[in-house]
Amino acid sequence: MTTDELDELLQEAYEHLQQGRYRMALVAAKTVYDQRQYDYNAASCLAWAMLENGYPAQALELANLAVQVSDNDVNSRLYRGFLLMRMGIFDGAILDLDWALSKKPDLLAWAYLNKARALGGLG
Repeated sequence: MTTDELDELLQEAYEHLQQGRYRMALVAAKTVYDQRQYDYNAASCLAWAMLENGYPAQALELANLAVQVSDNDVNSRLYRGFLLMRMGIFDGAILDLDWALSKKPDLLAWAYLNKARALGGLG
């Protein structure tokens, strides 16, 4: 596949995730990840798809990999924070979301929503 085709497929995978079509997202995300194993965006997308398809351990592993290979890109920490919040790892989610907010305040709405959920999970 060409770079443009992989970019389009990755975008489709994110759209499937947002629309609740998790199985389709998993297939698309795996295809992109197989071609781009050191792309944090592909790893983040596959992590989310894995979580939604019932593979939390693999999702956590991929989310951590995405942060490691991203050179501290805000999006990788933001997605890992979201996934940690969804998995009930609230302390880690808050750390990632706070870090992302400090680096890229234009993501405030989504990051604060996820932080509020994580704080709610802590009680």
